[in-house]
Amino acid sequence: MQYEGVLNKMQTEFNTPIEYYLVFKSNLDEFYKKMKSLKHLRVYNGFERKEKDIEKGVYDFDPSKILISVRGCNITGKELYQILLYKYKIQLEMASRDYALAMTSLCDTREGFHRLERALLEIDDDLELLAEEGLESDLLSLHMAFTPYEASIQEGEKVLLINSQGRIAKESLYVY
Repeated sequence: MQYEGVLNKMQTEFNTPIEYYLVFKSNLDEFYKKMKSLKHLRVYNGFERKEKDIEKGVYDFDPSKILISVRGCNITGKELYQILLYKYKIQLEMASRDYALAMTSLCDTREGFHRLERALLEIDDDLELLAEEGLESDLLSLHMAFTPYEASIQEGEKVLLINSQGRIAKESLYVY
């Protein structure tokens, strides 16, 4: 949906912008609730901060970014990405070995969320777990020495990525 279309929809269907947000949040809440029934795939609910996340240095999540873990399944995140794209015509943002990432926004409709729900539930039915142990994702096992702001105000030096192991980054690296 184009920007003008979003503004037009907000003006004609809702009294205030907050109402538009509340519909979006309701769609996300419903999606995350339905994803609890998955047997193999795991969808991280950004609205549910867990104490173990805080202990690992993760202080906040953006619930509009849907993180779908395939860790321990007989499929990779890249394979899930491809299945969603070619079989279900659902374009995700990115994928890695253990997960795929879907980006959502105020522009996404309830029907769009339902399409993703149905696709993930159907895919999940066809999957198997590879092993029962070690399923806890190491995606959240990084240690945060500083918040991004704290790191940005520290003195630093530029080093090659290959020489950066064990060092503290002042910048973020997004690998797509």
